[in-house]
Amino acid sequence: KSLWSGQLQSAAVAMELGTALSRLLKELECPICLSTFDDPYAVPCQHNFCRTCIMKALAVKTACPECHTPATMRGLARNHKLSNVVAAFTSVQICFQHSRHLFDTGHLDAVVQQHDEALTQVAQLQQRAAKRGRGTFTSKRPAKRMRLQSPSGQLASASSNKVSSDMMELDSLSQNLSVSESVEEKSGAATRIPSPATPPPREITICYSQIEGHQIDTMRQVGNTLGSTTVLKTFVAERVTHLVIATVSMQNNSSFVATAPRTIKYFSAILTGCWVVSYDWVLKSEREGQWVDEKPFELCRDTTGEAPGARLSRLRVAAGGAPFLVGHCIVLGGRLKLGSGQFRKLVLLTGAKYQATATGKGKQHAVKGNTYVVCDSKDEASKVRAFTLGRPRVYVVHSNWLLDSISRYSVQDPVQYAPLG
Repeated sequence: KSLWSGQLQSAAVAMELGTALSRLLKELECPICLSTFDDPYAVPCQHNFCRTCIMKALAVKTACPECHTPATMRGLARNHKLSNVVAAFTSVQICFQHSRHLFDTGHLDAVVQQHDEALTQVAQLQQRAAKRGRGTFTSKRPAKRMRLQSPSGQLASASSNKVSSDMMELDSLSQNLSVSESVEEKSGAATRIPSPATPPPREITICYSQIEGHQIDTMRQVGNTLGSTTVLKTFVAERVTHLVIATVSMQNNSSFVATAPRTIKYFSAILTGCWVVSYDWVLKSEREGQWVDEKPFELCRDTTGEAPGARLSRLRVAAGGAPFLVGHCIVLGGRLKLGSGQFRKLVLLTGAKYQATATGKGKQHAVKGNTYVVCDSKDEASKVRAFTLGRPRVYVVHSNWLLDSISRYSVQDPVQYAPLG
């Protein structure tokens, strides 16, 4: 009672607590983004930053952003204690904000008033019950004389019934008081919005690209902790649900953005409708204790610029749409930097027909769309053009045409992709 009525009702105490929390918040802010630390890492000079912030900063200049002491990514160390302090501070801040809301809206006064009224009624009933108890049950007169005073037993019965009634009322008030105290201990739980039910665990199969050894170990450990998770080294189109990539930071206008390296796994994940996310998604899920929403970590840029293919393909596959190159034919016209085996796998995932040669040998495909003959050599491209001369809707293109079409998930203009080498 004294806690609620003597402290939380006091505006002065609430203001002092709010001021103290504000000062603590300043100490828990990242010097770069000026927000509360998110997965804090320390540089060798013991200054702390958000993991994403310091990695972007070190990609530009290998020095501490605060004191300019030389620093590299190898010297970064995760600050577990500071991370725990941030988590505890967040919980305290939420409790304070909720209590302050109850105080400002008047709900807190109502809870305290009900609590005081219940205590008063309980005290009165206890006094009445104690008086009747002494008069009825603690008398030193023998029971026989009491029966003589009330031969029919009505007086004793009425007194006993009255005590029983008061005791039942006392029990009822005590239960209500317990509920009131429980509500107080939970800071007005009756006014809070109930938290959503915990969703059932998802079956997740992760493949990784450009990930270092210690990151792979962390990913496997997180998967074992959260359960229902498989981590694969080889991309299996029928099984993989998430491709996790260690991104690189590239400058976009005046800021640095997470960028996906272009690998075969990256293109395969786009074509199969997988989530293509950064490694930060794994770290965030580790802190939250569950697999978090992927959208904030979905990669929509690669080393060539804007690349919305992962999102567009994922949405199209989820809607039951066909691959974007269905109805076209792609022909292997010569040597490729990509490798003929990997090239064939990507072509089949696009939904296009695959043809191994452009010189008339092998199986020919009749298609409704265009035919794209892919080769990276300028000399071989000249021979292919001579062979396909006069054939309608046949284009000779560099292999970058296929890769850019996949990363943007739309057919690019073949005129812009003539073989150069």
